[in-house]
Amino acid sequence: MKKIKVFLASSDELRTERLELNEMIKNLNINVYLKKGVDINLFDWETHDNQYRTIAKQEEYNENVRNCDLFIGIFWTKAGRFTVEEFEIARETYDKTQHSPAIFVFFKETIAGQEDETLLAFKSRLFNDLSHYSTPFTNIYKVQYDFVVNFMRLEVDGELKGLIVEDTEVRYDGSKICNMNDLSFASNNEERVRLINTISKLKKQVEKLLLQIDYDEDFRVMYNEKKAQLEDAEKELKIKDQSLISMSIDFARRTNSQISIELKEAKEAFERGDMKRVRELTSFDDIDKIISVKREYDLALNNKYELLLISRNATMEDSSISIENRIRTTTNIYEKLIVICKELKKDGIEYFLLMSEYALFAYKYANYDKAIEIFNAQISLSEKIYGIECSEKATNYNNLGTIYDIRSNYDQALECYTKSLNIEKKLPKLNYVNIAECYNNIGLVYKSKGDYAEALKFYLKSLSIKEKLFGTTWHTSIAISYNNIANINVELGNYDQALIQYTQVLNIYEELLGKEHFATATCYNNIGVMYEKKGELINALKYYCKALSIRKSSLGVNHPDIAQSYNNIAGIYETKKAYKQALKYYLRDLDICTKVYRDSHPDVAICYNNIATIYFKQGEYNKALEYYEKSLLIKEDKYGDNHTRTFTSYNNLGVLYSQIREFDKAEDCFLKCVGISQALFQKYGNKSNISIVETVKTLCRFYELSDQHEKALRLISDYNIR
Repeated sequence: MKKIKVFLASSDELRTERLELNEMIKNLNINVYLKKGVDINLFDWETHDNQYRTIAKQEEYNENVRNCDLFIGIFWTKAGRFTVEEFEIARETYDKTQHSPAIFVFFKETIAGQEDETLLAFKSRLFNDLSHYSTPFTNIYKVQYDFVVNFMRLEVDGELKGLIVEDTEVRYDGSKICNMNDLSFASNNEERVRLINTISKLKKQVEKLLLQIDYDEDFRVMYNEKKAQLEDAEKELKIKDQSLISMSIDFARRTNSQISIELKEAKEAFERGDMKRVRELTSFDDIDKIISVKREYDLALNNKYELLLISRNATMEDSSISIENRIRTTTNIYEKLIVICKELKKDGIEYFLLMSEYALFAYKYANYDKAIEIFNAQISLSEKIYGIECSEKATNYNNLGTIYDIRSNYDQALECYTKSLNIEKKLPKLNYVNIAECYNNIGLVYKSKGDYAEALKFYLKSLSIKEKLFGTTWHTSIAISYNNIANINVELGNYDQALIQYTQVLNIYEELLGKEHFATATCYNNIGVMYEKKGELINALKYYCKALSIRKSSLGVNHPDIAQSYNNIAGIYETKKAYKQALKYYLRDLDICTKVYRDSHPDVAICYNNIATIYFKQGEYNKALEYYEKSLLIKEDKYGDNHTRTFTSYNNLGVLYSQIREFDKAEDCFLKCVGISQALFQKYGNKSNISIVETVKTLCRFYELSDQHEKALRLISDYNIR
């Protein structure tokens, strides 16, 4: 158990706020931190000793300040002698240790003339002499929120996890911290205020129309339109709130000690909700103009570095520009940060962490070449910083394997995942969560290679570890295992079982991540697939469109998941024989896949196959043949001769050649299909989802239609077909 000592200092005029903060910290300790292996020891003079302060007693308090990990000072209209003394001791202690205590100062907002001279003098010294940032607040909830955000620096893993927004409530690992409206950076944000007003108006309209829909069909149409608008606005508000929380966290990381005038001004603008000014101060193009040329070079360069770190989130949060421009600008910011980081000789852990963030950003937005380049470099760098066998090296191998898997370089992916697993098993303190993830990822590769038995073996190994770690409680990691096992059931044709499992995963994600999370979108997509396989096209299209809507709002227009959604929607239109609509969506799918992947990727092969099928159904056989052959070349290269997907291509070509009466070529294709079905049966037995008998029957029907009756009879006899 890691113990963290917190000292709370304030004058008696803030007694109410102090007691409220005291109670909040104690509740968080019980409900959150103790479960994370962190025990907060809170000291404040009022709860420690009910006697009046004396000089002797104050020295005891000062000793507690020297030994604390976190010092919180709260001020209002005055700066009391003892509170200032405690701050100065905390500051002196930090100057000696350079790491503790972390110091956070809050000023309750006042009206003109309310501040006395002691407070004005303290504020002047705080920034002008010490360059120390302070946070204004109007209610205690802002202090509570900032406590949680800043406390993460003292936690074991140094990361803030579990801070989410649900229905405008900010929660940390399930415990309510405050409402978004309690936070000035949210309540003052013009775009957010506009969204809230829009939602309020739409709710009233929906409620009114709900009372009228039984009387007139027009009212029902209007009701559905307004309800859809309301859902979109609520979704946009949730994204906005989570984005503002991310920005506030980034500011907290940058403003916890000495800061520049520009960074102070940017933080104050953010608190006022003035995002235009934040972007001006942190603009990638304008930072050089803002920083004074008179300042010492290293100090100016470091200031530029800090502002660019803020600019990453400010850029991605700016919904007034397209997601593509945001991604491009943020990529440029990362490249600039790398140059400055090296110039400032931040070549150790800080550089490693910056590159890790950049690699994950590149991966998220499908810049796979850049991500591979960085992950490979990080493997070597992790050895220099952390040692040859370290968790950081294992993580980078794991991330590298993920990209190779996406690109269908399965052997490379398997090699990376196996290296990651071997490192994890050698670490002095085993991380069973990471080991479970390695097993899961190895299973993913075997699934992609079509070895479903081997994939299931590794999935079950992973699930077994997770169930021991998390028990029966819902957890996203458990959901991932359920989802992957469901995928195997899909491949084996167990659609009802898969639908039950996918629905179980959806319930977990909606509860833990919310309805607008990209992982929830994947659940919607998978359930749509099951409904399509069961022939329930309306339900399938509904879930596919839900998935597409979430993905477009969070991933940009050129992401593989959006391509998948286009492909699935096209499939529904194809089944409904709306071929023009189907072709439109299949071509959108192909456009994204060729941009994101190389031309030899399996998803590109699927695109070619689907487009070929539409052309075939429209009677455009030459175009169909062109795309079927493109698809087959990729599948043979990636999967080999004996794979279900290669089987599909030969079967489609056989049907096409039969249609255009090139019977010799058609026969070759159907014979290939028989050979593949036999090879798959030898490998998987009855678990193979391609039947030898049905494949032979297809060949028999071809012989009958092409007047090759003797060959058909010979097949019937050889395979004992009835």
